[in-house]
Amino acid sequence: MATATLPQQQSGSVSDDQLAREIAAANSAITIEQKDIDWIEGQISGEIEELAALRKEYGSACKALAQGRDADIIGLQDKMKKREAKIEGLRLAIGEKQAVLAPRKAERDRLQQEQFNRKHQRELAAEQAAINREVDEGLSAIAARDAAQEQINRAIFGLRNRTCMTPANNTLAKNCAMRVERQAHGIIT
Repeated sequence: MATATLPQQQSGSVSDDQLAREIAAANSAITIEQKDIDWIEGQISGEIEELAALRKEYGSACKALAQGRDADIIGLQDKMKKREAKIEGLRLAIGEKQAVLAPRKAERDRLQQEQFNRKHQRELAAEQAAINREVDEGLSAIAARDAAQEQINRAIFGLRNRTCMTPANNTLAKNCAMRVERQAHGIIT
C-alpha cells in the first residue's frame, strides 16, 4: 500500500511561527515606508496646486505687462522654478523610498510564497493520509468480507457433505445448505 510522505523541512529552515513573524515585520516596515511615500505624494499634490496657481498668476501678470501695466514676472518665474524644483526633489525622494521598498516587498512576497507552499504541502499530506485511511478501511472490509465468505463456503460444504443418521436429516442438511447459499448470493427465502 502506498503511504503519503510530507517533505521534511530542511535543517536550516525557519519554523512556521518564525516565518509568520518575519512576514509581519516585513509588512510593518512596508507600511511605514508606504505611509512616507503617501505623505510625500500629498506634498507633491499640494505643490502642484500651488504651481498651477502661480502659473495662472504669471499668465495674468504677462497679460498685464502686455497692456502696459507693472507686473513682477521675474519674481513669479523664480517662484515657479522653486516650486518645480521642489516637486522634482519630492519625486526623487519617492523614487528613493520606492527603491528601498522594492526589495522589502520582494522579500515579503517570497516569505508569503514559502508560507503558502508549506500550508499547501501540509494540506496535500493530510489529503493523502485521508486517502490512505480510506484505502486501509476498504481493504479491511474486503478482508473481512473474504473471511466471512470463506466461513459461509465451509458451512455450505459441511452441510452438503454431512452424512446423517436418517434420510430426513440428510435432506434437512442439504436444504439448509441451499438456503445458506441462496441468502449468501442475495436470494432471500
